[in-house]
Amino acid sequence: MLPTPSTSHVAFERVYEPAEDSFLFLDTLSSTDEKHFLQKLFTTTAGTKISVNDSTSPLVVEIGTGSGVVLSFLHAHAEQILGRSDVLTVGVDVNCFACKATQQTVHVAEKQQLTQGISHGFYLGNIVGDLTGPLKYGEVDVLIFNPPYVPTLEVPALPAEGINPNRSYEDDSHLLSLSYAGGADGMETTDRLLGELPGILNSDRGCAYILLCARNKPDRVKARVKNWGNGWMVETVANSGKRGGWEKLQIIRIWREPLSLTPQKWDTM
Repeated sequence: MLPTPSTSHVAFERVYEPAEDSFLFLDTLSSTDEKHFLQKLFTTTAGTKISVNDSTSPLVVEIGTGSGVVLSFLHAHAEQILGRSDVLTVGVDVNCFACKATQQTVHVAEKQQLTQGISHGFYLGNIVGDLTGPLKYGEVDVLIFNPPYVPTLEVPALPAEGINPNRSYEDDSHLLSLSYAGGADGMETTDRLLGELPGILNSDRGCAYILLCARNKPDRVKARVKNWGNGWMVETVANSGKRGGWEKLQIIRIWREPLSLTPQKWDTM
């Protein structure tokens, strides 16, 4: 089992604390099936020997990094999970405190790997931004998204730029609400991401891992992805939580097969 990055330095009154959904991502990304899938994308196999292919370094992006535990895990264990250590990692979050926390979590994870003589990826940093807004079209190879998936009456407004030195309890509560309040069916933010996804992923080898709960109507989400056509595929790769209640979680993997370089417009609803 690959070690979980430490988040003991994170101030969780302002940043989402790792929970069942976070650990489901760690278990999924380090599972035998997903390591096989990712290594097939980013390495070449000759007999039983796996080696790095001649392609450019994979770019791994997590949207909504929170404490950084998921991005740091993939960053620290890039060679074991993706089959190569020349992996570029970057995080995006609307919460500036989450971005700073992720930077610290990555650096702690790097130190732990180096003390054991194990290589890790190359962390490009965290960006304060909304979903894929800061990213270039067609550049992302692996996208990770643990969205605000809880059904709520509305989605909280994005925080104003800059840090208020006189922050109140209500300010911190608002930041935390951005990590879980998903609006109608818990899908308002995820719907926006899905609308952006086909254009953001690398057309040759891009894939995305997105977490959903039962109230997000995952079957409808998967049907929507399949309706994109052009070889888009979707599969549930992990399940967790209560089987009878809405807390049940699942992670879907979205990718394109066969690959196509032909651009087209996608449904955003």
